[in-house]
Amino acid sequence: MIAVVVLMRQNDGFSSFIFWSIKRLDGRKTPLVKNGWYDPKLWLGCLVKALGGDPQKVYCRGTITFYEMEDDVLTLNTETAWAEMSETRHFIESCFPGMKIYYIEEESGCERFFCNDSEGIYFKDHYYLDGFDDSEYYETIEETAKYVKEIVGHDVEADFTTDIASFTPSEQSHSYLIFNLSVFPTKACNLWLSDPSFPDDEWDDFLTKFLSSSSDTKITRNDKGEVTILKKYEMQRFSSHQSADEVIRDFGRIAQG
Repeated sequence: MIAVVVLMRQNDGFSSFIFWSIKRLDGRKTPLVKNGWYDPKLWLGCLVKALGGDPQKVYCRGTITFYEMEDDVLTLNTETAWAEMSETRHFIESCFPGMKIYYIEEESGCERFFCNDSEGIYFKDHYYLDGFDDSEYYETIEETAKYVKEIVGHDVEADFTTDIASFTPSEQSHSYLIFNLSVFPTKACNLWLSDPSFPDDEWDDFLTKFLSSSSDTKITRNDKGEVTILKKYEMQRFSSHQSADEVIRDFGRIAQG
């Protein structure tokens, strides 16, 4: 399961209110909402319910494993499957306008390592080295390279950046970054990586056809009200922050349309 550390700074008593809400949930004899988690009283759905939400409408597949209030900062450790529960986070922030939740998530099995604290206000370490005998966090790539050097016994290049602009053109390599947006009224989208026109195709067949096609955009709809938008962008489009931002704006315009 993924480990998520959440930090919330005191804001008009918001963090304190959440802390004592969790404390009351933890002190109950039975969970506020019946569930099957190994620590049912601290299931995220119970917190959503305590804050006036509906855990059937907010995706909250996880549980709180640690909570602490210190120096006006609330710290939560959670275990979730298999990513940070963004819906739960957004719901909590919506309950307390002005509150900002910072988090770090780790799931080595799914290769998920993410932090939304880009300024390093709380999470200053941006590199994580996972070894057989030990694991460690580092603030800089130079610190990480120095530690690796001690392990392997020779100098290690500290600059691991890749010149994306030097990649083979996408029309030759068929290497693209695909953006996908699915909108559906049901619990699961039947159109995810599929085309109703070719019902026997597996998802890899669908992607192969899309990548090799001359069209860079595919919008699929069905009679259930489901819509899926896919667009492929050449890898060279991500060679700079400015061009990457333009890609995001471009896909946003397609989604809004």
